[in-house]
Amino acid sequence: MRADRYNCFLVCFLTGLFMPGCDYESDNVNESPHTLIFPNDGETQVQGTTCQVEWTDEQSSTMRIRLLRSGRICTYIAEQVPNTSKFSWDIPDTLTEGNDYTIKVLSNEDDFLYFESERPFKILKQGDTSSFTDTRDGQVYKTVKLAGRWWMAENFNYDTDGSWCYGGINSNCSAYGRLYTITTALDACPPGWHLPTDDEWQTLEAYLGIPIKDINTTGLRGINAGYLLTSEDGLGFLAKFAGYMNTRYPMYYSLNQTACFWTSTYDAPSREYWVRQLSSNSAKIERNRSAANYNGFSVRYIKDQE
Repeated sequence: MRADRYNCFLVCFLTGLFMPGCDYESDNVNESPHTLIFPNDGETQVQGTTCQVEWTDEQSSTMRIRLLRSGRICTYIAEQVPNTSKFSWDIPDTLTEGNDYTIKVLSNEDDFLYFESERPFKILKQGDTSSFTDTRDGQVYKTVKLAGRWWMAENFNYDTDGSWCYGGINSNCSAYGRLYTITTALDACPPGWHLPTDDEWQTLEAYLGIPIKDINTTGLRGINAGYLLTSEDGLGFLAKFAGYMNTRYPMYYSLNQTACFWTSTYDAPSREYWVRQLSSNSAKIERNRSAANYNGFSVRYIKDQE
């Protein structure tokens, strides 16, 4: 690209003419009307769910759609579909898990009109599921295996000191689990389970598709990693927006809007614990710290390594 711009400049200089065709900025003046909208930014997809492929093309009447892996066609998704700018693709559960997939949409009228995902995306399978019974109170919890580890697929709901139902309403415990102080969250785990560390959350997040360069950052991360943990079309984690509380007053906040989960990792410089937050307003996962005093968050335990 630099050589082309230099040659263009040289021709203009030698002829003494300022030619509009030599203006290298002109490449960005007229954007192409042919664009792939989704999946385009590396959004992780899940086997057995439906992906809404979206594009813009103002010239073609019909399109064909391909799934590529490492640049090679691995699935002919559709051969001739109307150019409605959308196509519902049912992702086969036979596809191999991987992070090097792209979608390519091509015009059936002009082979030179095509567009492909700018960033490769990952395809994952839904997690294996099982259940666990807490022998202390007989409660049964759904579990899901993700990144080789078993996680509880429901918010913990063991009634003990240092735990509350949202708003003091018992039915909220049944629907959303209980909210715990960090001390209780660390102590209330059933045998064979523990409160996940920040590292164990990061392992899960890398599996969901968050780039390694973003794993240790704070704030919102991952294009749709949070969606994969909250949606019925996700991986089976099924996080609930259980809200959180200030235990000092007490006061409750953000039911059906926010999910906050403790980790067991203490950050000495800030004197706070690492936490994870999911929001109904974002498809990402927030990594941040929270003071141990006066906060009540949800708990998801992870099974001890066997």
